[in-house]
Amino acid sequence: MKVEKLGKGEPEHAILYCVHGSEPCGHYAVEKLKNQDLDFEKPIKLVLANEKAFDQGERFVEKDLNRCFPGDKKSEVHEENLAYRITEELDGLKVLDLHSTYSHSEPFAITPVLNSRRKEVAISSGVNNVVAIGEIVDNYMENVDRTAVECGHTGTDQAIRNAFKILKNFLTSEGVVKEGFKTENNNTDFYEIYERVEGTGYIFLKENFEEVKKNEKFAEKINGEAKTAENSFYPVLMSTNGYEDIIGFKARKSG
Repeated sequence: MKVEKLGKGEPEHAILYCVHGSEPCGHYAVEKLKNQDLDFEKPIKLVLANEKAFDQGERFVEKDLNRCFPGDKKSEVHEENLAYRITEELDGLKVLDLHSTYSHSEPFAITPVLNSRRKEVAISSGVNNVVAIGEIVDNYMENVDRTAVECGHTGTDQAIRNAFKILKNFLTSEGVVKEGFKTENNNTDFYEIYERVEGTGYIFLKENFEEVKKNEKFAEKINGEAKTAENSFYPVLMSTNGYEDIIGFKARKSG
């Protein structure tokens, strides 16, 4: 873990990035941020989470860090011990957590539940779509008060550009930097996941966050075997190659 601070005083906000070492967009966005000539009205803490995995270009060293929170101070497993230290480092802060994905090119936010604090972070980031994962997805974020933003396709320059735009939105909206650090304001839609879609070897045919109508085909194998919607839903985190045993998740719009 590498921790830095920009601005004077005790931070109330933090940027967490590289929880997965193979998702470097947050790192490059933060490095670009550090090279900007900015006046900080409030201090910000920058936390490069899994520095060892990042250096190796791997998702993790021994165990997925996202599945290790709140961590174990005495553990000899790298990510379990690291999760404990990150939890301590971020305690009480308003945290934006930068990731990338294989499922969708446009940024979207993920949170366990839409409590007011996490909702504020998601809106401040400027994303169009916010997903509450509930109990359907492994609730790996519940132990750290953070809102994750998937910045785009993993390994792309676009994900880096998106991550930097999200940083600008967040820092300006939260009053961390002065007016003049231009932001983009979007209309925000909220979704809640309610069902996993099982299956392997399927090609995802639709677009995430675009409604799949009842009886519409949304995934298909090369041999013609298909998945058809029993009822209308919004696909979230669906992809052809993103998971080993599922296609993704069904969601409904929420307030």
